[in-house]
Amino acid sequence: MKVKFLHSVLLTCTWFFLPAVSAHGMQNIYIVRHGDKASSYPTCGPDGADAPPLCYNQSLMGNNPPLTPCGIIQAKETAKYLKSAVGVGGVQYIVASPFTRTLETALPLARALLLKNIAVEPLISEARQNQGPFRPFNADLSASDQAALESIGILWDRTYGSPPILTPESNALYWNRVRAASNALKNRFPVSSGNLVVVTHATTSFSVAYGLCFGDSATESNLRAFVESQQAIGPAGVIQVVREHTNGGNISCQIIQTWNLEGNSCGETKPYKCAYDDFPAWYWESPAGIGPGRCS
Repeated sequence: MKVKFLHSVLLTCTWFFLPAVSAHGMQNIYIVRHGDKASSYPTCGPDGADAPPLCYNQSLMGNNPPLTPCGIIQAKETAKYLKSAVGVGGVQYIVASPFTRTLETALPLARALLLKNIAVEPLISEARQNQGPFRPFNADLSASDQAALESIGILWDRTYGSPPILTPESNALYWNRVRAASNALKNRFPVSSGNLVVVTHATTSFSVAYGLCFGDSATESNLRAFVESQQAIGPAGVIQVVREHTNGGNISCQIIQTWNLEGNSCGETKPYKCAYDDFPAWYWESPAGIGPGRCS
């Protein structure tokens, strides 16, 4: 399968790929969406009757579907590209949402970068959930999923933890959570700690990127500018956040959607973005109000 990368720079005037590694003064945070997921496919029939070749077994997977074979390929391609950008040793930590699809997306990258731990962070879970991850280590999943989850269990950082998110999650609970997520990432991983990969979900990826740069100075104008300047993020796509110490002792921040997988012939999980005018507060609490309808 041929995969190429779409490269674009947004919310910055620098038209080249910023350095991947900088000694303490600059930090790159690569926010990765999970790859193609099983729930993007038709629901399986009862007892597998009349099921298409690939279907979503809701009774087995609940709200926590794994990656599809296509999603695993996408995760490996993203790992390959990030490894070429940062090199082994160029990323100090991977933080992932506790959902199976994000953990499976993080696994190839951890292997490629020879990292010994994955930090599992509930604060970067899927947006507006009625419940938390359902059977994240379901022993009835496929043999390949079981093997992946076993490997993730070995890499699970037992020293890192946040409490589970509150569900069912309202808009207000979500806004509070992504604000807490952004602050937790900045506090746990200051610029001096080096580069970081965050593996999360489509909506949460935008929220965390915005929160890392504008969480302390959010306004309607910079929220609109951020959302409108971003492309939709595809499966295994990446938003790059660059944080850097300035001469005045402050931290500057830029948001760059560096690339999406393009020309990928597999998968039913589509690129996603909620338009600002459809729901001004979808990603972050906004003075403009909630908006005309829920994005889906």
